[in-house]
Amino acid sequence: MNTSRTYRSALREEQARQTRERILDGLLRAMAESGAEDFTIPAVARVAGVSTPTVYRHFHTKRELTLGLATRALQQAGLQFVPLDGPEQLGQTVHMIVEAYLADERLLRAVVMSEQSAELRAEVVPLRLELFDTALAALARTIPVEAYRRLRASLLLLTTGATVAACKDLLGLDGVQAADTITWALQSLIAAATTGGTAPADAGPPGAATTTTTATTTQPVTANGGVSAQGSAN
Repeated sequence: MNTSRTYRSALREEQARQTRERILDGLLRAMAESGAEDFTIPAVARVAGVSTPTVYRHFHTKRELTLGLATRALQQAGLQFVPLDGPEQLGQTVHMIVEAYLADERLLRAVVMSEQSAELRAEVVPLRLELFDTALAALARTIPVEAYRRLRASLLLLTTGATVAACKDLLGLDGVQAADTITWALQSLIAAATTGGTAPADAGPPGAATTTTTATTTQPVTANGGVSAQGSAN
């Protein structure tokens, strides 16, 4: 085995990783200067301290660049787009994400900035709604379609970076307090939809969700707002 060649390969990979990080950090600063939609690749290169061709070598388009920022934010938060098994796991996951966002100011700023990109929203929002549809598939089959649409829209708003930032900036909450508050609101909405009325005064601790269902039968909506006969997101 050629250890010298292996070492050089590992070194190149680490240098490439560091360059990508510099570029993504530069993207954050470029977005702050010119807006989430109006930044340019040369501007990113300038603030990152690399050449424009170097940026294009790692990210071929602005879309790839903004998706790279979103992917890094998800990885730093310990989140992957995997199916969630019911409302309880959804609550636990949201609690973990909110704590991760508020534990790292740079991560939260990246999430908030990336959500301002229309291209990125077009990629991420359907995935996030698909997570909700998978976790709430059983509930979606038992409530009116319009009620479920409103529920998933409310859950989407609750889990944005802007909402998490508001908990910190407007309410002065720390990570655990913000996570508890957002998770409680999420569980209260699910409980209200489940019972067909007003949410109970105490929706339970983070991660615990009510599973009682009503007799009204309908079909769940998909990530694009349509109706799925299979009872899960398309």
